[in-house]
Amino acid sequence: MIPNLHLADKVVVVTGASRGIGRSIAQVFAAAGATIHGIARSVENLETLQRSIIENGGNCFTHACDVSDLENLQSVMGEILSESKVVDILINNAGIYATAAVRNMELSQW
Repeated sequence: MIPNLHLADKVVVVTGASRGIGRSIAQVFAAAGATIHGIARSVENLETLQRSIIENGGNCFTHACDVSDLENLQSVMGEILSESKVVDILINNAGIYATAAVRNMELSQW
């Protein structure tokens, strides 16, 4: 989809992967050869993404997770690192509602 984008043997984690920009990024990177680990809250939308990528010859694993839940996120990242050993690219796309400047936010706000 993007000329000269070659991501074979790369592991890509995309948060907010179930729809919108995150879904599009996951599909483009998968088409370029990356193994995708999609993270989002919607299991149904993640399953649709996974089917789409696999039907087009790509590799995709999905992980239902609310990234605002630190324990859940740590558990999912542990699973990903256990399976893949490395993350080459992180697309941190999951939406948040910022109530302060990022540099002033506490972890609990993030």
